[in-house]
Amino acid sequence: MNMSKVLVTGGTGFVGKQVLKLLDNSKFEIHAVTRDSNKAFSSRVCWHELDLLQPEEIESLMRELRPTLLIHLAWDVDPQTYWHSENNFIWVKSTLALAHSFQRYGGKRMVTAGTCAEYDWIEGELTEDFSVLSQGSLYSSSKNRLFALLQQFAQTTEMSLAWCRLFFLYGPFESSTRLVPSVICSLLDNRDAGCSEGSQRRDYMHVKDAARAIVTIFESEMNGAVNIASGHAVSIRSVVQEVARQLGKEDSVNFAIEKSDVPPLVLGNADKLKSLGWRPNYTLQTGIADTISWWRTQVKGG
Repeated sequence: MNMSKVLVTGGTGFVGKQVLKLLDNSKFEIHAVTRDSNKAFSSRVCWHELDLLQPEEIESLMRELRPTLLIHLAWDVDPQTYWHSENNFIWVKSTLALAHSFQRYGGKRMVTAGTCAEYDWIEGELTEDFSVLSQGSLYSSSKNRLFALLQQFAQTTEMSLAWCRLFFLYGPFESSTRLVPSVICSLLDNRDAGCSEGSQRRDYMHVKDAARAIVTIFESEMNGAVNIASGHAVSIRSVVQEVARQLGKEDSVNFAIEKSDVPPLVLGNADKLKSLGWRPNYTLQTGIADTISWWRTQVKGG
């Protein structure tokens, strides 16, 4: 019996690596795209070297492969630029071309990465079907408009579509400029770590739990927007303090005195996700321990 083909984009990225590891033991025939074949991993995955920003390359792959399932995680998320980068427009266009070719050549279900930045953070708990959406940056506007277009396309073509709104992730392979790895790397290097005042609370999740959530949604029949969130918020200060505590360097963290002009709470309602039976495997303590362990190997290896 032929296995269903699943195509994964962004498979060499922060979240994509963990998703592919979970799919390694699945019943699917797994394919993934990359612009750099040197970044490919896992012998069970069939890798395709191409540029997703080139429509003709997408068309050629879909015509040849004809996958029935698609997990689309690729996007430009450079921490320094992505909020206002013009590349967001390019990725909207590319994703629409990808969805169109996927459906035209027999694609049935598409699961795509969205973001909690789609919400207006003036509210407390953010719910998929009721919270106000944001147009405050090119990133949030692009993601919101893309989701609306894909929803209409899916309804018109009877394609199944799930949209995973990722909240605040941390873990192995995250960019070293992000909060958790920047603090870890500073303290491992015996440097002081600076941070904001830290009272703002965020819905943090270990990337491996987020990947399990995406795969859980992928394997379900759930459609529409789904928060990839824990439903529990912790302060930035407590996250940083946990890193310092585990490294035994509580006195090496400097918190700013002034409060940052940022929303005090960003919390995702996780009822939809939990209705599928998903629960996090990691606590903040075990997640930070796993992340520190990974960064220790990177520092030694580097």
